[in-house]
Amino acid sequence: MENIILSTSTKPIVDCRVFNWKDKDWNPTKRVSVDYVVKRKTDKTYEKDWKTYDVWESVVEFKIFDRSALPVYFDKKSDTEICQELKWKSLITEVKIWW
Repeated sequence: MENIILSTSTKPIVDCRVFNWKDKDWNPTKRVSVDYVVKRKTDKTYEKDWKTYDVWESVVEFKIFDRSALPVYFDKKSDTEICQELKWKSLITEVKIWW
């Protein structure tokens, strides 16, 4: 299989939380929620030097994933240590085509 990376984006993580979750079989697991900042274009525009520019705003979004998805490096760390380490790091997302 070969993959082609179409785009890559880097988003700063501004907050992190670890919480308990029960899956569909009611087995307790730990989940991690990270909040990250995304720049979005609004409908507003402004003019400067006879050119029209779009207005961008910062929006906070979140992603929830299982704590077991973290590298083995995080296994011995507490929940607060994990959140302290993830905060102000970057969340990197890639759009790929696999064939």
